[in-house]
Amino acid sequence: MQPARRDDQPGLKSGLALFASIHLDALRLAPRAYLEAWWWRVNGKRLRARARFAPLLGASPRAYRLWLCGESRAGAQSAQSPQSAQAPAVQTVPIILLVDPGEGGAALAATLASAA
Repeated sequence: MQPARRDDQPGLKSGLALFASIHLDALRLAPRAYLEAWWWRVNGKRLRARARFAPLLGASPRAYRLWLCGESRAGAQSAQSPQSAQAPAVQTVPIILLVDPGEGGAALAATLASAA
């Protein structure tokens, strides 16, 4: 029996530790930019802060592992929900096609055939 690997699905504690280490990497690599992003977040400018944090946090070598952690959680949640097994309802929308018939009828016929 092999021991479970910690890298496959980190628990809550290791996920938070990973999150904190990514933020510390960003603070270490670009302290001024990180503090500016943090300032925008504290002042309630969430979108501006997110736009400033994104490149800083993405520069960390651990960022991909955190992304994988979130993807595995999302996949596990969608596998557990019974509604995800059903295909979403598809709405049909009519398409209005405007065609210039030009001088020849062959081009018009080819256009209408491809649109059908």
